[in-house]
Amino acid sequence: MSLRKVYIAISTKNLKKIDALKKVLQKFSLDWNIVVACVDSNVDDSPLDNAISLGAYNRCQNLKKVIDANYYVSIETGMSRRGYHNSLYIETWAGLASGIKYYDAYSSGTLVPKQIDDDVKGMNYQQLCQYIDTKKIGHDFTSLVTNEKYDRSIGFMEALEKVFLAAGFRFISEN
Repeated sequence: MSLRKVYIAISTKNLKKIDALKKVLQKFSLDWNIVVACVDSNVDDSPLDNAISLGAYNRCQNLKKVIDANYYVSIETGMSRRGYHNSLYIETWAGLASGIKYYDAYSSGTLVPKQIDDDVKGMNYQQLCQYIDTKKIGHDFTSLVTNEKYDRSIGFMEALEKVFLAAGFRFISEN
């Protein structure tokens, strides 16, 4: 069986996001070429709640304007308040567009511990980065809240797998 060549454009230069896409594509029967371009999400740098999914959608739509590809992929990470206690979660949304069709999916999210949630309430993106810098971890908020057990790439991969499955792709059989 021959594999068809597929061009997938992704709206990032973030190497962790590109690597997550490569790892997810290996799970599907695709002979793929990744094309990279940066486009705007038209939302804040650290989107909140519904702005996360809107940012993923906007990136796919903006990517279609600048690159010719079979599929357009976007990954957007931000924070949402959820649940009975209105807890803060870090979640990632992935978008996948082809022609007029658009699919999206999100990661299960990472709960921000209450002490950190209390510390960061009301902070904008720049203040949040400064807060993370004081913790000597770098710019990965997920690493901070999980005591460096995880980084954002887990959420990237989870959201990407879900969005490709939603679009009808199937994992390669392990038989």
